[in-house]
Amino acid sequence: MAASSAQIGSSIAAIREDREHGASFLARKAVRTMVMAARSVPAGAGVEDYLRGLARELARARPTMVPIRNAVARFLEQMEATGCWDSEAAARVGREVEGLLEHAVVQAAARAAAMIRDGSRVLTCSYSSTVARALVEAHRSCKALSVLVLESGSGHTAHGRRLASELAKAGLDARVVADRDMGKVVKVADLALVGADRVLPGGDVVNGAPSLELALACRGASVPFYVVADSFKLDSEGAPQALEPGFQLVPARLIAAVITEEG
Repeated sequence: MAASSAQIGSSIAAIREDREHGASFLARKAVRTMVMAARSVPAGAGVEDYLRGLARELARARPTMVPIRNAVARFLEQMEATGCWDSEAAARVGREVEGLLEHAVVQAAARAAAMIRDGSRVLTCSYSSTVARALVEAHRSCKALSVLVLESGSGHTAHGRRLASELAKAGLDARVVADRDMGKVVKVADLALVGADRVLPGGDVVNGAPSLELALACRGASVPFYVVADSFKLDSEGAPQALEPGFQLVPARLIAAVITEEG
């Protein structure tokens, strides 16, 4: 059944207003919106322009989350490669791009899990599905580890509590720590691992608060601060002019390494 313009507008609004899910989830939702839109207009002249315009609108909906822009750009590239702009091609390309997104996250998480040593005390903050996957994978590979999750309060939401809950359900030793106690817990951590919504060309990273404060605390305590981010989060366009509320820019000088699916 073809979607109406109201449904497409509702999907864009949901992406714009979503403060619960991370960039990878919203990138997949953006791709599904592109597929839905392709079904809403007759094949023929004007479809390509319509989808390109929609891609720009989706990218503007959450400018801090570069995976949305990169995912819809990949969708357009593969649609162009097919030479066909109908709904059938869109559905096929949408599945392919979602598969690429999932593969990138899985492999990046595996890389991060591999570098976590047995017995590590890992400190993290905000919410990242990739960090969650990496820690669970390290745990399942029989590595004993404990996780300290900063509460990461933003407005009425404590993003860290959601992450700690997911980790605990997977059997990990995960404890929520108040943001104000960051200076204390960083002294007992072996490493910090956070996700990212955007990795800039010079290595600076955009992620949810309090990532910057955590990176600074790690520098002061000589604790390595790592970022795990799949390649869809790599930004080739330079520094953002402004960040959405709740996000912070972490300078590359504070980051020990950015771990992607490629290494």
